[in-house]
Amino acid sequence: MNKYQLILVTFLMSLSVTVLADNSGFQLVSNSEYQAQISFKRPYVKTRGIVSKYNPKILVNQPSISGVVSSPTNIEISFEATDGAEIEIESLEVLYGWLGLNITDRIKEHAQLSKLGLSASNVTLPEGDHTIKIVIKDCQG
Repeated sequence: MNKYQLILVTFLMSLSVTVLADNSGFQLVSNSEYQAQISFKRPYVKTRGIVSKYNPKILVNQPSISGVVSSPTNIEISFEATDGAEIEIESLEVLYGWLGLNITDRIKEHAQLSKLGLSASNVTLPEGDHTIKIVIKDCQG
C-alpha cells in the first residue's frame, strides 16, 4: 500500500472545560502544556473534520462538544470504517492544541481501544479551551 492509497480522517474536537473539585483519574494534558498552547494565536477552525464517503468516520459520543465540559470527564469516541474496510487502530494519532503535542501514548495507556472506538473515564484537563485532533485510517485506499 503506498501513501496515495491511505485514507486519513482528521477530526477536531474543541471544548471548553470547567474543573470540578474531584480530580481523580488521569490527566490528559498538564497545566504547563495548556499554557504553552494558549500563548499562540488560535487559528479559525472552519470544520470539525474531513467529510467524504470514502473516509472512516470519527464520532464523539462523550463529552458533548457543544457546551462547557466539566473536568474530570468521560471520553467516548466511535470509529466507523467505510463499507468493506476495517479501521487500522495502530494508525491512531491524537494531537493536542495548535502546536500538535502528541498525546497518543497517554490515550493508549489509559483508554480502552478497539476498531470500534475508544473510551476513557475520569479524564482531567486544566480549566480553559482545548482542541484535540484525532487521526485514524482504514485499510482501503
